[in-house]
Amino acid sequence: MKLLLLLATLAAAANLASVRVYPIPWKPGSGDPAFDVPVVTFDRMPPGTEVRIFTLRGQRLWKGTADAAGTLQWTGVNEA
Repeated sequence: MKLLLLLATLAAAANLASVRVYPIPWKPGSGDPAFDVPVVTFDRMPPGTEVRIFTLRGQRLWKGTADAAGTLQWTGVNEA
C-alpha cells in the first residue's frame, strides 16, 4: 500500500512542472493594471489538484480544488 502511495505522489509531482500562478505580485486595489486583478489564478494543474494556502505560522487560510480544466482561482478571502 505504501508503495502505491509513493508512486502516485511521484506521478503527481511530475505533472506539476507546468503549473502557473499569477499575477505575481498580486496587488488588489493598487490601481496597477498588471497586478490589480480580482483573483489569483492557478492553472495548468492536473484536474482535481488540491491547493492550500497557509500563513507563515501554519494556519490554513484557504483550500480549493482545480476544475476539470486544471484551473483554480482564489479571491483572497480566507476561510472562516
